[in-house]
Amino acid sequence: MLLAEYILADLPYKSEHTELTDEAKTFILEYSWPGNFRELQNVLGQAAFLADNGPITRDLFVALCPVSFITNEEGANADREPRNFQEQETQLIRHALERTNGNISNAAKQLDIGRNTLYRKMKKYGINFQR
Repeated sequence: MLLAEYILADLPYKSEHTELTDEAKTFILEYSWPGNFRELQNVLGQAAFLADNGPITRDLFVALCPVSFITNEEGANADREPRNFQEQETQLIRHALERTNGNISNAAKQLDIGRNTLYRKMKKYGINFQR
């Protein structure tokens, strides 16, 4: 938990009001963090940005983490884990588009890729997202 708080404190665009809710802290402790430190750092940075001066919630983490976080009560409804890179990339793109309500520019920013690259990947994977 200290590492997460250190990362948050070190973000250049973080507001003084950005803090982790208790549920978010629990998520950080229970999630496996397959990308280790860098994944934690990236997810915290994105969550702080998306929290928009509010608290960082567990729901933000669930939306941002590339591998589905499954708890006992959510197990039946959670997306299954992707089997290969193409499935994972498709899932990441769909989630970004859902989070941004179909805004291609914002989805591309969240995915840290260019708009044209996102369009190309959407075409490649047959993703037609309608607002």
